[in-house]
Amino acid sequence: MLIGTSAVIAVGLLVAAGLLIRSSQNASALAAAVTQQQWEEALAIDGQHVPALIGRATQRLNAGPPDIEGAFADLGLAEQVNSTVAALNPAKALAYAKRATAQANMGKISDSEKNLQQAVTLGASDSQLSVVRQSLAAAYVKQAEAAAQSGATPQVIANTAKAVEYDESIVLPPAVVQVFASHSVEEFEQAPTVEHQTAALTALSRLQSIDAQNVALPVLRKRVTAVLLKRSQATITSDLSSASSDYNAAIDLGASASESETLKVALVTALTMRCRESLAGQNVGKASADYWAVEKLDSQGASSLIADFVKLPASVLSELPPSVLVALPPSVLVALPTSDPQYISARINAGQSYWTAWTQKAAMAAADPQGEQPDAQAMLQWKTEAKTLLANGIQLTRQKLGDMAKPTEELAAAEVSLASILNLDGEFPGTIDRLTKGAENSVVVAIEVPEGTPRPEDGIQSQSFAGLTYRLL
Repeated sequence: MLIGTSAVIAVGLLVAAGLLIRSSQNASALAAAVTQQQWEEALAIDGQHVPALIGRATQRLNAGPPDIEGAFADLGLAEQVNSTVAALNPAKALAYAKRATAQANMGKISDSEKNLQQAVTLGASDSQLSVVRQSLAAAYVKQAEAAAQSGATPQVIANTAKAVEYDESIVLPPAVVQVFASHSVEEFEQAPTVEHQTAALTALSRLQSIDAQNVALPVLRKRVTAVLLKRSQATITSDLSSASSDYNAAIDLGASASESETLKVALVTALTMRCRESLAGQNVGKASADYWAVEKLDSQGASSLIADFVKLPASVLSELPPSVLVALPPSVLVALPTSDPQYISARINAGQSYWTAWTQKAAMAAADPQGEQPDAQAMLQWKTEAKTLLANGIQLTRQKLGDMAKPTEELAAAEVSLASILNLDGEFPGTIDRLTKGAENSVVVAIEVPEGTPRPEDGIQSQSFAGLTYRLL
């Protein structure tokens, strides 16, 4: 009897030891499988292992195509076992984002938006949410396109608005943009506010960018132009600046001369009168603004104002912006006293004016050798005056800035003009010296841009100015 009991105990101990060994082996195998992300192997050992369930769910979500419902099943079981694991919510957020994307791609917009909200609540990343929003935007565009084909304008507008809400960069089909543009123009016609104008012009610009040959474009532009011209006519006495702005906007949209000529004459007359009133009160800021407004509408009308500017005292002339100063006769510019803050710029501007006059006349003569030729004495005088004034202005500017200063836009432009004159006169060493002197502070360095950087449209680093400079070397 005692022997039997001992045997049973011994057998029990052996079994327990075996189970312990097997449990230890399983634990080691499970740990290794988890470390190596062998989720199927890990779950074969422990079907309720939460990290393995989350790992397999994430793997399923990132597969191509994703196994979204399989992932939700894994995450549901993991949550039942232990809902406090930190990795659970990020995995659920990804699952909801993936499901929302798939639903949006199938046109199930309402379901997709619900799952998107779940993903947001669970803290999905911006990159995960961006994919969903782009898919929803595409789904709304499809609905907008279908509505456009059936002529349902309100649905087109509503779906387009939602698409843009989800993705501002979404590319809209021409049919949708045309409906949207037509609606925006109609709203502008009904209520010609600045907001409606902006919306209409934006819609037209978008239609132009994606379908420049769209047959509706000229018609829509003409409708907007008509509103702008009508509003300009109505405000010419009460708000001259707005009237002028509306007129220019209409011209930019292609308003014909027959549509706009009467209004143009009225605007030039009103702006010229206001400019002279400002000059009488020596309000050079307002006068300068109106001068350029007239210049844009009618260059001859603007030239008639120069005589009024010339009458200003020297102390007032110095307050004029350089853009207006340069339009004044060079004789006026060079007459400014040396104490005037604009003295140096005035001399450079005067030199540039003489040089511009010379180049324009020379170009006209070259284009029509058989036509009337410019007066040779006047041409020589212009070039000589330009050379003298530019050289003087450059010297004074460099004295003011110092030898180690980089050239300003005005100085660089003056140097290139003077170099052009020297090159024309055969003074080639002087030409090169003007452009290269000063090493890192030279003109040729000032016009450089970093490799791979596009050149600006204007200024000394523009392609046209840089090309002129390099051709002189």
